[in-house]
Amino acid sequence: MISILRSRSKCLAVLLVLALAPATASAAAKSKKKRASTPAAKSTPAPETAPAPALEPAPAPEPAPARSTHAMSSPAPKVFSNSPALGAGIGALDFAGLLALDIPTESAASIGPRITGELMYNVMDLAPQLRLAVGARGSFAYHSFDPNGSFWLLEGVPDAKIKFALNDMFAVYGDLGMGLSFQHLSVDVGAFSASDNTLSFTVQFGAGAAYAITPNLNLLGEVRFNLYTRSGGTHTIAVPTVGVQYHP
Repeated sequence: MISILRSRSKCLAVLLVLALAPATASAAAKSKKKRASTPAAKSTPAPETAPAPALEPAPAPEPAPARSTHAMSSPAPKVFSNSPALGAGIGALDFAGLLALDIPTESAASIGPRITGELMYNVMDLAPQLRLAVGARGSFAYHSFDPNGSFWLLEGVPDAKIKFALNDMFAVYGDLGMGLSFQHLSVDVGAFSASDNTLSFTVQFGAGAAYAITPNLNLLGEVRFNLYTRSGGTHTIAVPTVGVQYHP
């Protein structure tokens, strides 16, 4: 009985295998066909990196247009260091002769003439238009007074002068000097006569202008004050003073 059951079981297993075999084969075939019909996924290639473009040098900036010198700054002032009105050049001499009316500060003396000679040495330029000169002046002046009196003086005064050129033809100047003056006073009244000689200290200062007539000749005009230390003496103002100056 057992063997019969085993025989039947084997038969049923064989039948079951035979029955399921076509379905299994059909399913496998469908699966294979499906895999065949499905296109393989294409791998997307990585995008190629384009080479970085070469950097071109930046163009040089265009130069700014040149600005006019006149627009940037005002023109430089003209310099007159070689103006003939300043006299001779540095290291050279000036010679001058002047004539003036010598006006005394005391009413007893009359107005008289003053004759002056001047020698100046040009030392240096303090500025492009400013010149320093040193030298000496010698003067003679004569005055009369009542009754029958006369007074004259002879003086020598070392002098320093500063000259400033305003343009090529015109200059102004100022000067100061200190020196000695010999003074003679005489009085004649009938049979009576008297005289006196005195040596006194004198201070002079003045201001003037020079105009270049030619490259070597200047016309001078100035006013000058003369102070004396003589007791009872007079002080004078030389005005107007005119003269000429020669410089080789």
